[in-house]
Amino acid sequence: MIPIAHSTDKIFGNEDEFKKYISDICVNHKESNRAMAFAFIVYNFKNPSISKVLKDHDYWEALNSISGKYLSVFYFDKPKKKCAQKMSTSRTDVIYCMTSVGKMLSPETVNDYIYKTFNLSENVASPFVVFFQTEGENITKCFVVKLKKEKVEESFLELKQHIKNAVESIEEVTPENSQNSQCIYSLIENGVKNGTVNEFIKTRIFEPLTVVTTIGSFFKLFT
Repeated sequence: MIPIAHSTDKIFGNEDEFKKYISDICVNHKESNRAMAFAFIVYNFKNPSISKVLKDHDYWEALNSISGKYLSVFYFDKPKKKCAQKMSTSRTDVIYCMTSVGKMLSPETVNDYIYKTFNLSENVASPFVVFFQTEGENITKCFVVKLKKEKVEESFLELKQHIKNAVESIEEVTPENSQNSQCIYSLIENGVKNGTVNEFIKTRIFEPLTVVTTIGSFFKLFT
């Protein structure tokens, strides 16, 4: 689980910098065998249940444990707003202190980067999870699964199930085939699609790559 702050001074200030930041992480995680594929949880201020799930330590640890070394899951860490806190004082007037967290972008503004990066239609309303695959520094393919639950516990279970379906579809891939991005993507796509009753949206970024290794040869054989 990889949180990205809504801060223009710390990470990125435009779409190109955002793409470069995501690309660098994906390349690093593949080279270090930290992930075979990737996902992005997309939500906004109208989806408080998603935000609460991601900020809850126990929920976060569970999702992080399930994604493991198979799937790196990005999400935008909802920024803290400047808020007034009443301080005790003997004076008759009320004194407040302000907590500043620096320059921030709204989730809606940052989510524009997601739609452009993954070539998503504006008709795809958040919240959703976009699962994607990379080849080198390029994002090659992606698909979207919409999130529909509104209560916190149900939202957690929904996210958990999608991530679990994705991971279970590739956890038996042999080490020598762990870099075959196209087949891994196909396995995840089928695993998530077959394991969900929610809206599944397939989108194409580039033409499919040639698959040399057959899916059947990916799995360890058990006797």
